[in-house]
Amino acid sequence: MRLLAPLLVALGTSSCVIVTWARARQLSPPPAGSVESLEPGADDLGDALAHLGAPIEAFQLEGGRYVLAYGWFQDSGWTVTVIVPIQNVSGRFTYGELGAKGKGVVLFFDGDDRITEIRRGYLRDILEPLRRKRPSMPLERPGDEGEGGDEGAG
Repeated sequence: MRLLAPLLVALGTSSCVIVTWARARQLSPPPAGSVESLEPGADDLGDALAHLGAPIEAFQLEGGRYVLAYGWFQDSGWTVTVIVPIQNVSGRFTYGELGAKGKGVVLFFDGDDRITEIRRGYLRDILEPLRRKRPSMPLERPGDEGEGGDEGAG
């Protein structure tokens, strides 16, 4: 509530509010039957690329595993942009969900390039939990101090 009054004053002075409605289509679903023709455990990376082509996103998971994501969307919606000049700069805030409903297929691979799982649905729902679990640099384990790392010292 404390922020509402200054925001209304700012909007009432020299700010700009832009409201747009847009329709967008990005990429297309894979050809009919191409995803269904892939079988986890039997098919590999080469088969996936031959049937589906290049993915829109790929990243590595822990243990040498990785995913390929194929996505598309056809959507329409509103977007609201507020621009508020503050001295010599302008602050901008945009809200909209155009494209947030992108559907897709995510293929999971093991370290031997075999498909282990195929998930279909909204890419945001499938990929967000995976993005938070990306591998990081290995940390030293407790008890590893002084093992093999100080040659030539001392």
